[in-house]
Amino acid sequence: MVVNPRSMAYARAAIRRRASSVLTRSRTPLFETWPETHGQSEMLFVLGSSRSGTHWLGHILDSHPDIRVAFEQPATFNYVTRMALAPHERYFTMPRLIEAYRSERANTEQRYFADKSHPALWIAEYLADAIPPARFIGIRRNPYQVVASMLLHSGVSQWPRRWREFPLPNRFLGINSAEEAETYERLSAAEQHALRWLSHSERMDQLHRDLGQRLLVLEYDVLQDDPAASTNAIQTFLELPTPFPAPNIKRDSRDKWREVLSQDDIESIERITGMEPPPTNKMH
Repeated sequence: MVVNPRSMAYARAAIRRRASSVLTRSRTPLFETWPETHGQSEMLFVLGSSRSGTHWLGHILDSHPDIRVAFEQPATFNYVTRMALAPHERYFTMPRLIEAYRSERANTEQRYFADKSHPALWIAEYLADAIPPARFIGIRRNPYQVVASMLLHSGVSQWPRRWREFPLPNRFLGINSAEEAETYERLSAAEQHALRWLSHSERMDQLHRDLGQRLLVLEYDVLQDDPAASTNAIQTFLELPTPFPAPNIKRDSRDKWREVLSQDDIESIERITGMEPPPTNKMH
């Protein structure tokens, strides 16, 4: 059977219009009426780069009786990651993601349902539009710790090796143009991860400006050094009546990067990010 290319183009355009229409209808009305039909459960999103402490932050949030956290559930995490890697997927995937969140919230008795799918950093403004009451908590960690942890994590390390599978430019990987892609493959793994860290850091800055008071950004080292101050900030941000339990702290992870990164790696990270290596942690 011969398929008319023009017919295929019309069909694809029709699909895009339908997806856009579903997305538009799935925005404000569904979530503005949610408290009236399903209690006061609100959406909360944990944002950050890989290996930046989002999992630890998720556990801190989950320790509070008023918060239920979903940790990278396939029903939502796969959709979020797909849109982070390929922004054009949003027109087809966002309606499915919103529907998945509605299902999760229907089963939530706590005041907040939090999704710990950290690549939501790349779709946060669309989530903010689709879910007007939603709030966001981001966490940042210094690039030396993040890059070292990325190098040790087999799942995270595979993303740069697969860069040809994804559209360009690709902010998720830190490839800002097709021209940069020509040299990307020749970079060391530490350099590739440093570019990814930089792209995520710049994205967090942008969201801080765009989302304003709907986004709280925490610093990993501050959360380690003064957990009470950080959890108090979260409590205030979420308007919770009771404080958080004291979190578990692993300060020995602060200097682990020194055992992982070579001197060339350290110099490359400093050159790419513009940040000097942190001093040795003396708090044990």
